[in-house]
Amino acid sequence: MKNRIVALMLMLVMLISVVPAMADEEVTLTWVGAGWLQNDKAGKIIAKWNAIHPDIKVNYVDQGNTVDQAYLTNFDVMVGGGQVVDVTYMTYGDVYNRILNGGALPLDEYIAAAGDDYEAMYGSLTTTLLNYNGSIYGVPYAGNTFKVFYNKDMVAAKGITIPETWSIEEFREIAKQLTDKENGINGVTFPYGWQDIIYAPANLSGWFMTKRDADGNIVPNFEDETFKKVMQWAKDLADVDGSSPSLATIMAESINRRRTLMTGTAAMILDGPYTLVWTQNYMFNDPGEGKLNFELGVAELPYATEDGKNVSYNTIAGAFYVPKLMNLLSSSATSALKKLLTTCLSLPALICLLLPSPSPSILTPRASSIPKCIRSKLPSLQWPLLMKLTLVSTTMIPLWLPPTPCAIICSRPTMRCS
Repeated sequence: MKNRIVALMLMLVMLISVVPAMADEEVTLTWVGAGWLQNDKAGKIIAKWNAIHPDIKVNYVDQGNTVDQAYLTNFDVMVGGGQVVDVTYMTYGDVYNRILNGGALPLDEYIAAAGDDYEAMYGSLTTTLLNYNGSIYGVPYAGNTFKVFYNKDMVAAKGITIPETWSIEEFREIAKQLTDKENGINGVTFPYGWQDIIYAPANLSGWFMTKRDADGNIVPNFEDETFKKVMQWAKDLADVDGSSPSLATIMAESINRRRTLMTGTAAMILDGPYTLVWTQNYMFNDPGEGKLNFELGVAELPYATEDGKNVSYNTIAGAFYVPKLMNLLSSSATSALKKLLTTCLSLPALICLLLPSPSPSILTPRASSIPKCIRSKLPSLQWPLLMKLTLVSTTMIPLWLPPTPCAIICSRPTMRCS
């Protein structure tokens, strides 16, 4: 907990440099998050901050219990709509997605102003993971790893020995051997709803979500053979082998993977270290069943290729960062759209703004006012594009793009974008 408090306090120190100095005025920073009210975590951190910086107040705005997809959508709409958010926390994948799309503020000048040695404080792993094009974009919250937790008694009863390191093929075979449908036992309850852990066996073998193309642009890396191999393996565990409940079954029956391990309806689960905290709570608090009636084993994650054979999974759980408006439109789509508008309007034109809109009726023009080629091409492009703009004319073409809750505004050259 001490490291977590230090992390957020460092981020808030950096934010002092972002906020303009206001003589004799109290400065208040807005921290938006989810779940930090539990055990008064936010209050404790803010109290420590106020003891050191009584003139810089922090207002915590809670938006829910967990950082789920609904929270992320609401958060992006909040930022896109211009609401000020000085600092927030997200898991690593969600943070880096926003870094890649221009939705996070680089912190280098503030780290330098504070006189901190970032790598000495947080290690080379964090420096690498939160670095993009040579700049640091966040302060880590906590480290994380993934393991296989298993019922040693079930494994021993089948005469199985869990290897010190194992491939996804070996894991799959052992999961099949541990499956006993007659007695309602699955070899594994696979975490199909958690992309980070699904991707982890590919990460062990050197795969990353993005790569640089021949032109040096950062592009998705989901056509990689190692990644596709891992996705097929995860699918086959349920759909071919029947060793795990499928995603549909897990969702329909609200299956908790940790509970299946505790109750003996699964021999293995893939999970993070919080499993041990959850297990302690399960035994002595809720539902308070007492000590487990089996011995719990922990093994390494299976690897996808030989490159991952001697690699142990380690990453950061997430990071605090400073949000800003995002550009979620790929550079190729941006180029194509500019060319399209130039052709259709016979004058240079530029997409200037795409912002969340609460009311499509306000922005929906008559269909005849939208050039046909734009209407036919727009739905195939990626959205949204967020940019600042300065209006110098009211000559605009507002377009409503269902089902996306956004409006795109474009114009002839009498609009200047910045």
